[in-house]
Amino acid sequence: MPNTQLDWLNHFLTKLSNDGWAAIFTPHGWDITAQTATSSLTVDRTQPGFEEFALAGNTAICAGDPSLSLLYHALMHPGVQHADITYWPDISDIDALENYIYGLAFAFMDATAIKRNLAKLYPIVMAYEYRITSRTPHKKHADLIFSRTGVGRVGTHEPEYDASRRCFNTAPTDNSGGARVQPARYGLFMCEAVRLGDEVAIQGRSQTKDKYRIFYKPVYKLYNGLKLGDETLSITFNQFHQSDKLARMVKKGGLKVDASFDINSAPFTYNSNKDDIVGTEASAGNIIVWRKPQTMCRAAEQNNKIVTFEVPKESLLWLKSLFAKLNIPFFYNNRRYTSLRVGQNPLWAVVDYGLNALFQKLGSSKRAFMSPRHAGEFTNIRHILDDNGQVVDLNFTSIDQFKSKLSEGGYQAIMYEDPVAEGFISANIAGISLAHPVKAAYSLMTAPDFMPRIGNIDIYQYNDNFVVGGSRALCEGRLAVNLRLTHSDGKTHVFEENDQTVTAITAINRKQTTSCAGEKEYNNTHYLSDEASDIFAPGWDVTYTRDELFSTPYYHTSGLGSPFLEDVKLCAAANGMWPAASPDAARTFKRSTRTAFPLTDIEIGIAPECALAKNLNTNNKGWDGEYGPFIVECDGTFKVNYASIERSDYISNYDNERFDFAKLREINRIEGKQRLQDLAEVNKILLDGTALDKSGYWLVSHMKVTTSNTASQFINAPDTLIAKAKVGEWLPKEITDGYFYIFASYSKGTSATDEPIRRIQPVDEFVFVITCAGKPPQTLRYKI
Repeated sequence: MPNTQLDWLNHFLTKLSNDGWAAIFTPHGWDITAQTATSSLTVDRTQPGFEEFALAGNTAICAGDPSLSLLYHALMHPGVQHADITYWPDISDIDALENYIYGLAFAFMDATAIKRNLAKLYPIVMAYEYRITSRTPHKKHADLIFSRTGVGRVGTHEPEYDASRRCFNTAPTDNSGGARVQPARYGLFMCEAVRLGDEVAIQGRSQTKDKYRIFYKPVYKLYNGLKLGDETLSITFNQFHQSDKLARMVKKGGLKVDASFDINSAPFTYNSNKDDIVGTEASAGNIIVWRKPQTMCRAAEQNNKIVTFEVPKESLLWLKSLFAKLNIPFFYNNRRYTSLRVGQNPLWAVVDYGLNALFQKLGSSKRAFMSPRHAGEFTNIRHILDDNGQVVDLNFTSIDQFKSKLSEGGYQAIMYEDPVAEGFISANIAGISLAHPVKAAYSLMTAPDFMPRIGNIDIYQYNDNFVVGGSRALCEGRLAVNLRLTHSDGKTHVFEENDQTVTAITAINRKQTTSCAGEKEYNNTHYLSDEASDIFAPGWDVTYTRDELFSTPYYHTSGLGSPFLEDVKLCAAANGMWPAASPDAARTFKRSTRTAFPLTDIEIGIAPECALAKNLNTNNKGWDGEYGPFIVECDGTFKVNYASIERSDYISNYDNERFDFAKLREINRIEGKQRLQDLAEVNKILLDGTALDKSGYWLVSHMKVTTSNTASQFINAPDTLIAKAKVGEWLPKEITDGYFYIFASYSKGTSATDEPIRRIQPVDEFVFVITCAGKPPQTLRYKI
């Protein structure tokens, strides 16, 4: 190895030794020196964090393989902690260590052997992470995992790497309720093209035709300064990102804007060659890329003039009226509640819906992809400018004025923008001639993950909780990625139509026969495609389109809701159909899709008027700036006050600083799985064989219960209802950790309240349910 790298290693190991890491490595018999780094060790896998170290690893450094290197595992596994440690390596140190380990694989090869080994491999830019056992594809040991797709997330604050946690922080330190931008980290690897089998494991479920597809197995890492025989590599990473959502809403969605606007410039289109939207930090062997911080939503402006568009009249009103008379629940036109739907053909949307429903009924994972989202499918039309240029929120007009204005259209609504973008990461290689050109990585800079400690992959077994959507992760998707992206010549496409595994995640399958999974939950964030959704209506992290009716479908972000906050409401209301990222607000808005992932009353908002606010002497808006449903006593009976989905406006809530991205951040995998499992058991009892989509039960209240709670701390109901229903007598004498639910069934129509954004629902019956650890759910019914 070159002296410069060896000198670096000696200096690095000395620093580790002096700053507390001896306490970590001494139990394994390593003296933290380069001279003994490749000597065999007796690894003590009873030490915290090391229970997940691959069984094949027995040296501090294993040439060419960081996952079998004890040193690398110790520095990257979040379970390796000690009070003596005063220095935590940053990403540049980790990159340098990776380079040293991978570089050792070439140390004893001559030029002929190097050329022979590299000739059959492909240079590919990949996003990669070192994961704990339970988050790897094979689930046998902690390991490096790889994807040609990185999932960064937009935010309001600069990125921050937490070296002791080995991940990027999502939480700002100013208690603002905002979110840090989430970067993704990429490297350049020489990869072998393989079929599925013994050599690689993939994250998630295998898909139809996977056995015919090509996946890539990283063999070597390339980095700037790597010596290959007599040649020294020079590597430069480059990136390109763009956003053309607003431009496509005009070009493909047919929205009309003033002719004075240039739709080929910001805010209609952004690209990183001319607009300062992307941050990067590169070292010898990797590049970290992020979307620069920006407000999550703002009125689009050009030349100091706010962009507005003409709202089209609501379409197919005669058919909508007919369907309502016939009590047919499914209807499709250019509105979704009070959002405008654009960029989608209604006929093909119905065909797509029908085909996908058929596939689901037949038990097939196949999907039709016949309803491409050419432009931002849902957009806000509830804000206008008055004659003085001030923003007017239509949500606070009278019911008749509100509905008629939005339906008739013809007015100028404000166009909003968000920071979502997409692009690619590539690399230029000098110093060696390779048989294949560099394949780029697909880079998403998409909506924030409200629950960063839970991934779709974690909740497969609870897929039946979801009436719509589900837990399918982007790593299971097999579409091509944005075929409109081109290299700097503007002609050569970055990605190919037949490249259908760009979003897949792979890991080397080492054939370890036993699993060494740890039992601890770590507060880690991730940026690979298993943290994103592969469900589209239109989507959360990414959606799909086609250039022609029967051309190849491919992923892109330009068809997502505009701004993304508009679609957050619709997704969350549809039982949190994007479970990894979208909270479940179905019960907030009394949706027929019912709740899949139950949030507590505190998380969705405790209204000042509700019983729990009085009992706890507190009230708070929920994660989305709304108050959850609550039971009220009026007109001699009990009813439920809830938020109207037609009037709720997440843009207004965000503008008024009522949105709180921190509210759900601490829900981890264990808590998330427990809530899903608990609700699944409760649903079995309540529904008694009835399909979930036919459920007549609306979850009105949901609270965590602990042994230290009194009833007044978790029962969100008026005292008079508690007394009449005899809830106190029914409650178990010994309450252990669990959950308390109040469901409501109803048959009558709703009425307005004094607040335009709230409605009142009369109730026929309340069902109280308590679940305590180790005991079956107990229920109490009270008919009104």
